[in-house]
Amino acid sequence: MKTNKATTLYSSYDSSSTTGSGTQTALSSSQYMTWRANKGNYYYVRLYNETSNGYTEGASGYVLKSACRTTYLGDTTSGLGRPWSNPYKSIYYGAKYIARSFTTQTSGYLQKFNVNPASSTLYSNEYMKNVAAAASEAETTYKGYSNAGILSVIKTFVIPVFNNMPDDTTTTSVTVDRVTGLTATSGNNYVKLSWTALSNVSGYYVYMYDTTAKKYKFYKNVSSSSLKISGLKSNKKYKFKVKAYYDYNGTRYKGKKSAAVSIKTKNKVVTVKSAKSSKTRKITVKWKK
Repeated sequence: MKTNKATTLYSSYDSSSTTGSGTQTALSSSQYMTWRANKGNYYYVRLYNETSNGYTEGASGYVLKSACRTTYLGDTTSGLGRPWSNPYKSIYYGAKYIARSFTTQTSGYLQKFNVNPASSTLYSNEYMKNVAAAASEAETTYKGYSNAGILSVIKTFVIPVFNNMPDDTTTTSVTVDRVTGLTATSGNNYVKLSWTALSNVSGYYVYMYDTTAKKYKFYKNVSSSSLKISGLKSNKKYKFKVKAYYDYNGTRYKGKKSAAVSIKTKNKVVTVKSAKSSKTRKITVKWKK
């Protein structure tokens, strides 16, 4: 538990006045504590602080119950019977806590590998590191069913199924989505392409239409969802397509080409080199062809 406001930790408890006494230690709000016992309007606690390597313990003493997050303690409905002052409470209410906390993780597997898309903490933690856990926990579960006499009861196995997984351990089939949203803007000697970025892809191939060969030819490989192509001729029409690819286990898997986008580069801006007037009411203007 922890404090909900700044308060005081007392080293002793005066039974005659039913108040805290002895050495006083100032506590800030949200100070972590472990419950040890009840004493009138006080909890007997031990302070602790979380660190990058676990936690460090501090002093023990008495703190007013009103200064603690009491809605979390002692309430069977919301607090799950806290404080858990004996083995029965910790086992019974601990089981209720797990049942309430893992509403979308309905099996031992999902409790260790959080892959449920309904979870708000998807992929955020490394749940399982023990490679022997599957075997040892299966054995423990079997013995538990056997001792309870329920081995003959029908069991339902919940098996997660993922997209783009291989049919077996020797073959792999990966589907890469088609690129969409391809658009283009231009200047007199360049074209800027952009498209909708895809998740779980390694990069993109950009293709330019070759009017001589009458087909799309590979132009460039990029990792982002945009590209500026410079050095083009002005006032000319160009066409482009893009497709995504994904590198997996030493193999490159490619999607289909996107729909084509066509765009014409703009005319160059004419720059006047000189302009002269004459007495005959004429002006001679010169510019670069």
